[in-house]
Amino acid sequence: MKRLIFVLGTGRSGTHLLGRTIGSHPLVEDHIEDPDYFYLAVRIATIQDIGNPFYLKIQKKRLIRKYRSLVKNSASNYILEKTHPNIWLAEELMRKFPNALFVGIIRNPYQTVSSMLKHSGVMSWYSKLPQHKPNRFLGITEQNQSYFASLPIEAKCTYRWISHKKELQRLKDVLNHRYLMMDYDDFVSQPEEYTRQLSEFLGVDNRFQPEEIKLESLEKWKKYLSQDQVSIIDSTIDQAFH
Repeated sequence: MKRLIFVLGTGRSGTHLLGRTIGSHPLVEDHIEDPDYFYLAVRIATIQDIGNPFYLKIQKKRLIRKYRSLVKNSASNYILEKTHPNIWLAEELMRKFPNALFVGIIRNPYQTVSSMLKHSGVMSWYSKLPQHKPNRFLGITEQNQSYFASLPIEAKCTYRWISHKKELQRLKDVLNHRYLMMDYDDFVSQPEEYTRQLSEFLGVDNRFQPEEIKLESLEKWKKYLSQDQVSIIDSTIDQAFH
């Protein structure tokens, strides 16, 4: 029985590390941001709330066909697809691929936002996409759409983190036993425990080869974020969750 394994999250949250860890298993065929799937999934995710519905439907069908072809042509029973924007397609992928499994990862907001601010690809979305209408990918809601464009970039990145965190949490009830949620800090600091969880969840022996990450890296954000930036992140989170 062949299984697709989808890694879900927001950009700069550890999805690459998680994908490489899963892909290190000898039984897993890994596709990490494979252009055949990645750019199409990104296109769908970024315009899911603002695009033409007919166009979106066609693009989703294209992606599903590509994944079916991937499964058909794969020699492995475990096929990793690390395209983190599939977080917004998880329910549909669950229905189309009954054997698929999903692994989500969340990272500390300070680490995530700090990394976002240094990544030109992440920053480019704020010029490519409209900022005056709801868009889950960017974290624009009906509540903040009137002022989102005027927010400091740290707040915009934080809203994106918030939107993805809420979706990762919501998917726990939707995907149920087909979903495993991980915390980046815990994954880095306790690799043996979390590869054991992956082993049990995926139904494979524990032959993963996690990368050695220095624990000091979890504090690197403190070198890059000023106290003012931290305050912006904190106030944005407080406003969103209270």
